[in-house]
Amino acid sequence: MRMTRLKQVFLTGSFLAICAAPAFALDTDDLMNKIKAVNEQQSQLTFTYDSAVEGPDGNVTITGMVFSPVANEGELEDFKQTAPVTIALENVTEAADGSYLIGKTMVPSMGFAMDDVDVAIASMTETNVHVPATPDTLLPAGWGYGETTEINGMTFDFDGDAAMTVDKIAAQQTFNDARTKADYNADVTGITLDLSGNDEIDADKKAMLEELGLMKTSSTLNINGDWDLNSGILNLARYSLATDNVGTLDFTLEMSGLTLETLETFKAISEIAATEQDSDTPSEENPYQKELMELGQKIGIKSLSLGFSDEGDFTNRVIAAMAREKDTTPEAMVSDLKSQMRSSLGQLEMPELSAAVSTAVSTYLADPQNISVSIKPRMQMPILAVVMAGAAAPKSIPQLLNLQISANQ
Repeated sequence: MRMTRLKQVFLTGSFLAICAAPAFALDTDDLMNKIKAVNEQQSQLTFTYDSAVEGPDGNVTITGMVFSPVANEGELEDFKQTAPVTIALENVTEAADGSYLIGKTMVPSMGFAMDDVDVAIASMTETNVHVPATPDTLLPAGWGYGETTEINGMTFDFDGDAAMTVDKIAAQQTFNDARTKADYNADVTGITLDLSGNDEIDADKKAMLEELGLMKTSSTLNINGDWDLNSGILNLARYSLATDNVGTLDFTLEMSGLTLETLETFKAISEIAATEQDSDTPSEENPYQKELMELGQKIGIKSLSLGFSDEGDFTNRVIAAMAREKDTTPEAMVSDLKSQMRSSLGQLEMPELSAAVSTAVSTYLADPQNISVSIKPRMQMPILAVVMAGAAAPKSIPQLLNLQISANQ
């Protein structure tokens, strides 16, 4: 729930600014109304402001802007902006269809409070911010977004302690002319997580974290991929989280069936959820069943992989720490882990899978370098079909999904 709330901070950034330098005066009321409309639809946040004034250079200055949750948005009921902000908008142009393109948006320091989390941002800049004439999540022309976003100096305080800081977030997203395909990339650098001020961690766990060097970590994150709305293929080509003195976690995912029609199904599910949340009378039937069944018939997984590369002898440090906790040796700890794994795998009654997992894990533990798991179904099928096949014949799932596990490759 906490991460769901924090997500709104990033979504807010895509609609904080808007304005231009045309040869004639802008209708700033129209501009602000359209910014507010798309903001409310895509981030569930609305805002108030004192003034939006176009200067002699054609740029717009918005003063006294304060964001707050849209009415009945339970997820954000504790969201508060700590102080009004003044936002500068450059090179705003209005298109013939009533949409706007903002060349550059500059936001000074700002802060938010959400439950027991305080978020501070040193600065944020966006370029080529698209504001639709009429927001519509089911039409690409109705989406609001910035082509580039740069956020500097983020600090997350939990119960008054600076638990996490982020030096910089740099993101890009571009559509083709027809707005049928989007490419995206994001780099997050200088991610520092500091748990030293967390009093909720018990002494034993804290000692373990200190021994492993995890009380304070530094990481970077890279995400990139593309989405084709016509084919419905979403490709998360790279999700890579690298942590100093630990290693790198890599994740990839390629999905099919994510078309605009699928988005409509997602929207229907969200509307059902909102209706049920506002209703005092519980429904006798599952309100999600029909829409979820429909969604399960549309979406499929083309491939998925998850891997970890040990880049700081981290696995051996974990094993040594576990061994000391159980008053045994690292060698005995590894032997015990292998024994538990074989026992668990034996209950599956899938000898080929058991052998593959045992071989990969044993290879990795003998010399921790990297280990990965992947699926790439030989025959494309929707998620619902996979679930039904698994229910009818569970032992067929590894072959159906072409499940692979490997180590040190």
